[in-house]
Amino acid sequence: MPHKILKAPTLVAFESSSSMTIEWKEPPNNGGFSVLHYKLYVNNAVLDGLVAATEKTYLMTSLILGTSYKIQISSVNEVGESAKSDAYTILFSKCALSSGKFDTCLSC
Repeated sequence: MPHKILKAPTLVAFESSSSMTIEWKEPPNNGGFSVLHYKLYVNNAVLDGLVAATEKTYLMTSLILGTSYKIQISSVNEVGESAKSDAYTILFSKCALSSGKFDTCLSC
């Protein structure tokens, strides 16, 4: 049985007004079988299918202001899919800057 990824994915970089990059670590125990790929879940739905085992980052695009995103990941090996990771939840919103202007930001 694949082992649960213990840590939730994390935000790496805020790329633009509608995208961000998330990253994750390989599970500490793969159940004796190499990870074949990862599944990303956003608000409990699988996002864009499978991510190659060699990848540890993903660019999320088309984010919508005022929307909350719950991000989880699982690993898949020959035996099957692991449990989902703990959730990383963000609220994509507008934030006031010190200049008095507003910019896009994430609240975790």
